Formats: sequence, C-alpha cells, structure tokens
Amino acid sequence: MSLKVLDPGLQLLLVGKPAFGLRNQGIPWGGPADWVSMAISNSLMGNPYHTPALEVCLAGPTLEASEDTALGIFGARFHMEVNRKPIRASNTIYLEKGQTLRILDCDSNTR
Repeated sequence: MSLKVLDPGLQLLLVGKPAFGLRNQGIPWGGPADWVSMAISNSLMGNPYHTPALEVCLAGPTLEASEDTALGIFGARFHMEVNRKPIRASNTIYLEKGQTLRILDCDSNTR
C-alpha cells in the first residue's frame, strides 16, 4: 500500500502498538486514541490489531494512491470523497493509482 500525503489536515498521526513498560525511561504509552476502531479497521484489512494506522483528528488529510490500494476506514464519521465524489464512512474502500481521498470535517459531536 502506498499513499502520498498531499495535505495532512488538522492532525494526522501514524499510530500503532503502545510502548508499555517504558514510562520509567520517560516514554509515555502512546498509541491510538480509539483502540477499538483501529482494531476493527485492521481486521477489515486482514492485519493484526496493532498494525500501524493513520489516525485523523477533527479535519482530515488529502491522500493520493501511488498504486492500487485498499483502505479500512472506521471510527468517527467524517465526510469523505474520492476524486470529489462523496463516499460513506466505516467501510473498506479501494483507490486506484492516482485517485485522491479527501477526509473532510467530522460529523460527530466533539463537545
């Protein structure tokens, strides 16, 4: 899978398995804010639950597929589009080489 980040949005993070047991060395646990969504998304792709993933906060990135790519998207409901056509959240999507995924604003209540 190859994605090129055209615009990172408000906050785009690469998250994975937390670093448990290292707090005495000043390294916090870290990891995703929503473990369940990361595990479900990885399951959709046939990956172990802790495989690194991109985590989006409030307003998302614009990503371009450098090759044919499958993505598991799960969690908060964002408005999204592929090549300017709206798509549904919480599913698996397929991008062909050169297609652009825009993750727009979040539809969830953030208060």
